[in-house]
Amino acid sequence: MSIRSAVKTKTIAFIALTIIWIGYVTADDSGVLYGVRAANQKLTFRMLDLASLQPAQDKGSMALNAQERLAGIFQNPDRSVGVLRISTNSASSLKALVQMAGLPGVLVNASSSRISGLTSAYAISSLSVPASGLPLALVAQYSDTPSYRLMNVDLTSGAVTPLAIKLNPMLRYAHLTQCPGGGLYALSLAPQSEVRLVRFDLDTLLVAKLALLQFSGQSVRQDVSDLACNATGQLYALSDIKTSGVNSVLRVDVANGTMTWVRDFDVDRFVFVK
Repeated sequence: MSIRSAVKTKTIAFIALTIIWIGYVTADDSGVLYGVRAANQKLTFRMLDLASLQPAQDKGSMALNAQERLAGIFQNPDRSVGVLRISTNSASSLKALVQMAGLPGVLVNASSSRISGLTSAYAISSLSVPASGLPLALVAQYSDTPSYRLMNVDLTSGAVTPLAIKLNPMLRYAHLTQCPGGGLYALSLAPQSEVRLVRFDLDTLLVAKLALLQFSGQSVRQDVSDLACNATGQLYALSDIKTSGVNSVLRVDVANGTMTWVRDFDVDRFVFVK
């Protein structure tokens, strides 16, 4: 085979693979994800455009205390991005720390504050900031173990207000996220059991049990790293279920819990940003 023929064959193969990839990613796979990875005592921020063929782009890093763990990343209505860090030091009087980190892609180690409305035994395990109104949080013991409460949190004053919605005291709840239509989702996990998608109804104060998560026809028995919803209302999960040790973005069918691989994204928490 001549060099020209070989190059032509490779070009055709690349175009074919690109067409297959574009066909595989649905029209709903859109939006820009901003993620953060915690490793080696630092937080590394990355951006990924689901509608683009470009790989994730590193956007800088900031230090993470050796006695802290990453709990979440969020975006405020003014577009500023923040991370939620939890102290693992039992002597610390306030365990939940909110650290602002600038705008998407423009990392600034800005102001930080602690959630003063929680006693030393408790911390926020998951945080969701809606387009309007106070942020919502799942609160549990700082070790992230049951039981859990759903609360409003004022990130400025640190005050918390419990909501009168009853959560199963035997279950672990995680990865709170709100979709544009108002749907408030999370995951519920029981020891040695499958992972279930749940929806909180703030009007009726009820918890709706939705489908069990599935991947490749099998029920999921391991926690995923995060949930996020794009502007069209499509729900996504972050998990290494496809390739151990490498997190990926997976599209979630809310009706049946099926997860479909979309893109690799090597972060621990993520959020769709404007």
